[in-house]
Amino acid sequence: MLILFIIIIVILVVGLIVLSVPNVGERKNRDVFLKEFAELLEGEVKPWDDRPGSSRIFFRFKGKEMIYEDIIERGLKENVNRGYLRLPIEGSLMLTFTERAKVKMIRDEKPESVPDLYNKMKRIEIVSQLPKELDGLEIHTNDHFMINQLMKEKVFLKLLAKLKNVDVRGIVSMPVRMFEGALSLDIYARGPRRPNLLAFYTEPHGINQYLSIMVELAETLESLRKKYE
Repeated sequence: MLILFIIIIVILVVGLIVLSVPNVGERKNRDVFLKEFAELLEGEVKPWDDRPGSSRIFFRFKGKEMIYEDIIERGLKENVNRGYLRLPIEGSLMLTFTERAKVKMIRDEKPESVPDLYNKMKRIEIVSQLPKELDGLEIHTNDHFMINQLMKEKVFLKLLAKLKNVDVRGIVSMPVRMFEGALSLDIYARGPRRPNLLAFYTEPHGINQYLSIMVELAETLESLRKKYE
């Protein structure tokens, strides 16, 4: 009986936890979250006129102008709520990561909010020989020289290693992208990959560690850009 009683208690607790998890795609929950997120970031929520149903939060972090984008992607079966962090940077460096080709298959991720970038990346070169910190990934870039310099920066590699995801199936992904004038961080809509939008709904202060990483990455890029410009 004691064991049965414990099982019932566990089921009830799990049920309460499940019920307490917010539906991140629901408009009411999103509005509440964005308002609280803006207060945390000491920023301002503004509707995104070019993307109906989407919003942006403009804020400053460690002296850097940053943007949090809350976007609804229209899917075939359901809409998906996605988040992106943007940090404006100087220069024209373009960089995105894909999983390294396995046999004849490769899984890559289309950067939904910047579709032009996806098309451009298809036409530029791939850097496939990467340090062990980025094992399992390939880099697409328009500037091999600058990427080679970045790969020598231990701090830069350490930061990327913190962001790298490897799921239970062995699929590798990297949420960081750089495109003309911006450093971008994808915030995954669901699943175990990080950073995760649901995690920010339940623990919004978790965004701070990613903001710090973004700033450090941007400062490394800026330092190298000035060195070789």
